[in-house]
Amino acid sequence: MQHYRSFIVWIFLLILPLSLFETKAPVEAPASLIGISTKSTNNVDLLVRDVLLKGDCFNVENINQIGSIRGIGFFEGGNSSIGIEQGIILATGDISNSHGPNIFNSMTTDFRDTLEDQFLKSLATDELFDNVGIEFDFIPQKEVVSFRYVFASEEYCEYVGSEFNDVFGFFVNGPGISGPFANGAINVALIPESDEFVAINNVNWKKNSNYYVKNELEVDAFFCGSGYAPNHHAEIEYDGFTTVLTATFEVIPCQTYHIRLVVGDVGDAQLDSAVFLEAESFDVGPKVDIRYVPNIVEAGKTMVEGCADGTILFERTDEIGFDRELVVDFVLNSSSTASEGADFPPLIKQIVIPAMEPSISIPISAFQDQQLEDTEKLVLDLDIPCYCQPKDNALLFIKDQDPLILIPDTLTTCPEESIILMPSVIAGSEPFQYQWQNGTEEDNLIVGNAQPGQTYQVTVTDICGEVANAEMEVDFFTAPKASLAGIYDWCPGQSLQIPVEFVGQGPFQLEYQIGEERFFVDSIMSTPYSLEVNRPGDLEITRFLDQNCEGTIEGGVTIQPVGPVVRSNVIPLLCPDAKDAIIELFIEHNRNYEIVWDTIVNDANRPSGLGPGRYRYNVIDEDGCRFSEEILILRPKLEEILRNGCSASQILDNLFIPTAFSPNNDGRNDEFRIYSNPDVVARVKAMRVFDRWGNLLFIQEDFIPTNKSIFWDGKHKGSLMSNGVYIYQIEIETFGGIIEQLSGSVTLMR
Repeated sequence: MQHYRSFIVWIFLLILPLSLFETKAPVEAPASLIGISTKSTNNVDLLVRDVLLKGDCFNVENINQIGSIRGIGFFEGGNSSIGIEQGIILATGDISNSHGPNIFNSMTTDFRDTLEDQFLKSLATDELFDNVGIEFDFIPQKEVVSFRYVFASEEYCEYVGSEFNDVFGFFVNGPGISGPFANGAINVALIPESDEFVAINNVNWKKNSNYYVKNELEVDAFFCGSGYAPNHHAEIEYDGFTTVLTATFEVIPCQTYHIRLVVGDVGDAQLDSAVFLEAESFDVGPKVDIRYVPNIVEAGKTMVEGCADGTILFERTDEIGFDRELVVDFVLNSSSTASEGADFPPLIKQIVIPAMEPSISIPISAFQDQQLEDTEKLVLDLDIPCYCQPKDNALLFIKDQDPLILIPDTLTTCPEESIILMPSVIAGSEPFQYQWQNGTEEDNLIVGNAQPGQTYQVTVTDICGEVANAEMEVDFFTAPKASLAGIYDWCPGQSLQIPVEFVGQGPFQLEYQIGEERFFVDSIMSTPYSLEVNRPGDLEITRFLDQNCEGTIEGGVTIQPVGPVVRSNVIPLLCPDAKDAIIELFIEHNRNYEIVWDTIVNDANRPSGLGPGRYRYNVIDEDGCRFSEEILILRPKLEEILRNGCSASQILDNLFIPTAFSPNNDGRNDEFRIYSNPDVVARVKAMRVFDRWGNLLFIQEDFIPTNKSIFWDGKHKGSLMSNGVYIYQIEIETFGGIIEQLSGSVTLMR
């Protein structure tokens, strides 16, 4: 039967000091979840495979849930509280009850499940309720299996030592295991270095306290005398939990085992407890790597018969089971083309990595069999019969010892440039050693200021001790050169062809400038080459290259302008509507010329009576040299209009008064306002708006027209006027002191 705790709680409340019941600010959950968060699931199979298991090899079957699915799910955000960031949660209540902040001392969900778990029953001090968990079969690929977990409960700290001793267990049964639980199972959820199982009464602030983390509310801590330590109230609801513990057990690789992970309430269904299983911590795969390590790093994965050997390295990849020796089997992969005993010595197919040692290696060498063969492949696999993924392997190659062959070479360079000499090794066994005649031991020799026909000697030695010599000779390309010369006459608008002579091997490219302007031409295949020029000045080639080298430059060209020299002057318009502009031409030339205008003018040298517009003319001399210009005559600026005393009507062209507006708050034409050129209108002396019966609706006096806050919004005494036509009167003053009275109508459209 269930036990009821009401009497205990009332006695507890009666003995508390009144200070603990003083009014305090309520604890509020944060706006965004802090700490533990959970996600429910309807697919336990997927939860186990995607979250709990580690590695690529998941030999797991028959995954089943135990108890209510509401107590099984995924959690994350636990690193700051329980020390595990994410994984699977198994709880005797709804998994969402684990969320912080901790503001309840008796968080409970009753699944009304009274069916007792036969495995947990022997650990419980009383009746079992709300048993929740998962179970599955698995096939390990190594001798040691482990995973990490945390146990948490609302039973802390009030019910430590009572019959309400919520428990859990990780029960494993299979070959080589003989325990006291159902099916000969053992419980691997034990307190470190002991045979005690983890439960409320075995891990708390009194017993095994080094594995316990306090999270009680202040009132509970006072009652228990455990000391108040609200370290994780914001992150998790449970009043206490263990540190991160590791369940470890030995198995026989490639045999089938069954594990049952289950938690339950003891004594009654009140006050939730939970187990947090770390993601990817259930590790059943092999934890050793195999790889080939050459004795000479530069040789890479290739052994050379009789001279380049190496080792096969077997290395642990995690610390679980580090205190035990690790037996590793390996086999020769069927894809190997190298033969054991013929190409390399017979291998022992099993090695043992000693306890507390990270790795072990075995030597391997290649026989010099004096046979001419293609490169052979040697592949060694880890031998794990039940591994469900491609096995890790060591791949290496065995090649014949090749004779060392060098090709002497003649290298051609540009005059006065350095050259890098590097012998061509077409056969031999890498890596190679080099010895140049000057003592340099690099694989190349940098030579500066070399002379044509000069030779350099190098000796090369390969990994097998073979020696070869080569002689490198230096030669030079023909020095490229670009040349040009002359003085050329140029008429404006004319294009000249300037010849440039090249010496060297095309294609050529050159950079040149005329005055301050730079140009670039490439892919030139012929000589001489004609540069097209359409401006005067000194033409200078600044850089020249042929196919191989940078060349020298000889000479230069001067391009002198000929033809008429013309200077123009415009006498502008006085007022916008006037035609009183004049164009004056001043021409300097020692030859006969004529002036041709595109429009009819009254005087070719000094046309007058011109209005706004574009005017173009050409001055052409007897040799055909031409000067052209287009002149733009603009309307006068406003300050010029004022200064020149133009009429008021011309001034008011710079003022805009709308004829309609729509005060509907759509952001377009919502107000009736004045728009003016600020250089003309100095101020608005008065602005008035009347309805058609002469009633004054709006008035504003003496303001600057650029003030955007002055406008009529279509309202009178706070009410929007109806659609219709309204009369305005506006009085303005210009910067020239002119006063103008303006009136008109504006249409209001809502």
